[in-house]
Amino acid sequence: MRRMEAAFGLESGSLDKPGSSYLSSAALRKDGQSIAHVDVVQLIRALALVRKLTTEEKIQLSDDRFASLVSIAYEDAADHAGQPSESKLRQVVQLLK
Repeated sequence: MRRMEAAFGLESGSLDKPGSSYLSSAALRKDGQSIAHVDVVQLIRALALVRKLTTEEKIQLSDDRFASLVSIAYEDAADHAGQPSESKLRQVVQLLK
């Protein structure tokens, strides 16, 4: 989780907090420059869904694959009113078996 926080430019431990107690968006930074904004609540939903599906499908993923799935879920949620498509993501997880 710390590596994901670092990758998103968030402070350490920020993803451990419930979404409602943290900022709804955070700025991604590179070399001190703001480059993008992350909807933290949406990111938490994506993380939770990927964890749920990998547990249900009994699949162990490398950190890179897990992060890629979270990215897919996050982008899908952005296209669907903040909710990633569980059925679509489950198909991707099943392909990784």
